[in-house]
Amino acid sequence: MISDSRDSLHPGLSPDGPKLTDEGDKRYALGAVIGHGGIGTVQLAADRQLRRTVALKTLRDHHAAEPIMRRAFVEEAVITGALDHPNIVPVYDAGSSEVFGPYYTMKRLEGEPLDRILDRRKRGAEEPRLPRLLEYFAQILRAIVFCHERGVVHCDLKPANIIIGPLGEVWVSDWGLAKVLGAGGKAQARRELWSGSPGYMSPEQASGSDPDILDERADIWSLGVLLYELLTTELPMPRASSGVGGPFVWEDFPSPARRAPNRRIPRELDELTMRALARRPEDRPPSVRDLLEGVEAYLDGRREARLREETISRHVQRIDPLLDEASEGRLAAVDAASQAIERAFDGKLDSLRLRTRAAELYWTSFRALNAAGESQAPTFVAIMNDMMKLAPEAVVAAAAAGTGESSPEDVLGDERWLQAVERVATSNGRRPLPRPVAELLERIAHLKRISLFADVPAHALVSMALALSQEHYTDGEVLFSYGDEANALYLLSSGRIEIAINDTVLNTLDAPSCFGEVALIDGNTRTAAARAKGTTSCWVLGHEHFEAAMLDPMVSRRVAGVLASRLRMATKREFGS
Repeated sequence: MISDSRDSLHPGLSPDGPKLTDEGDKRYALGAVIGHGGIGTVQLAADRQLRRTVALKTLRDHHAAEPIMRRAFVEEAVITGALDHPNIVPVYDAGSSEVFGPYYTMKRLEGEPLDRILDRRKRGAEEPRLPRLLEYFAQILRAIVFCHERGVVHCDLKPANIIIGPLGEVWVSDWGLAKVLGAGGKAQARRELWSGSPGYMSPEQASGSDPDILDERADIWSLGVLLYELLTTELPMPRASSGVGGPFVWEDFPSPARRAPNRRIPRELDELTMRALARRPEDRPPSVRDLLEGVEAYLDGRREARLREETISRHVQRIDPLLDEASEGRLAAVDAASQAIERAFDGKLDSLRLRTRAAELYWTSFRALNAAGESQAPTFVAIMNDMMKLAPEAVVAAAAAGTGESSPEDVLGDERWLQAVERVATSNGRRPLPRPVAELLERIAHLKRISLFADVPAHALVSMALALSQEHYTDGEVLFSYGDEANALYLLSSGRIEIAINDTVLNTLDAPSCFGEVALIDGNTRTAAARAKGTTSCWVLGHEHFEAAMLDPMVSRRVAGVLASRLRMATKREFGS
């Protein structure tokens, strides 16, 4: 059934086709022998009626006169012809000729058996790679699912019976040992001629004790052996049996991943293979469909990962030239790189390469402050904040590399991160710090002096620091009144603030202090008024920026801890315990 030539429909019309001999049959002219099986011979033939090349299978001469062999041969033709599936070799015709006896014709397959491919792979050939082999295997599984659902078990699945076409087509061939399940198989001639292929037979088939015990799980074992071989190029138990009815010797064998550790066999395929190769049939997957779903899930995941990696690569190819230009302090390139990185993350893409680009842009923005001038600095600082939101761990990792620390965790401390900021921002040797950077660090320092944010890592305060606005108040000026809507919290940086209800002063705050946050958190109106006592300055954080900051677990967790501590202290004062 195998041919590597590219003949025309009628081989007699092709100068390169086989030389046919007319043995007297009216329809078929026989060509070269292309294969032998246990009881049959396969030859090329020209179908005179349809003017096409076919593969014609006949009984071998020494079996032609044996009634049971003739029955088995006819059963093989009927079973194969009934399995109409793209991955099962199709049968065209069956009959008996005075010239060559019982026969049936099949599609002439172009390609090679899988065992040749595996032999080359075992000798070190790099192609086809495992994903392609698994694509072949999935097609085999679909064919076997089809035949099992129609009550047929192949019973001789092995690489020699799998044909791979030149375009990746896959055909399961040689159904000579197929068993029909149920009442339809009770009279099969194959029950008296049971056989199989050593190394691929299931333990129950190799024992040869009772054909009735064989069911779909015998094929599942053989498919497990085939998958093991695809993964490792080795059989799990090459000496397990000398044939049907002979002594079956069980050999413990390692999983594919342990047998071939250098091949990096995926865990899910390793486990799937070993499930199929369970010694007891009841311990194997209940159907071939389970194997198919497992293999397809792996292939689908791999395809998705490959498409995702291709998409990431396209983004990186766009970002890298912009980062090169941004390193020269060019505002347009910095802004374009920022937008490109944000688009990548907006597409739900996240990878080490993208996070690294975000970190590079973050630190490039610091450097660019010196080159662009203070008029452009707010844009750069805003970009730094965006990159910190997108890839905070990559930014910290970049700081770790810059400070010579061993891991990102080593620079989570405030001083290390602040030192990295100062060093990168002054990398061209210019001092003092650019004003926007100095102002950013000053704002972070104000936040850190407030108990509410004292334990929040400095790099997690960038967003809030950028959103702060500084306000100045004269003596007696009211910042907010009782019953006002809570729209901001205040960080007292200089002067004093009185918290009062009507004319009763409840508390006097000195710098640094935070006030107004409770109403902001619980969403209620102000429960007291705040007014300046003398000339006073405050950093003001609007409610929308505070709410956004609270979405960061590093911020919200620590703020919640401070508020819980305040509540415990208040409870203790109230109840004296």
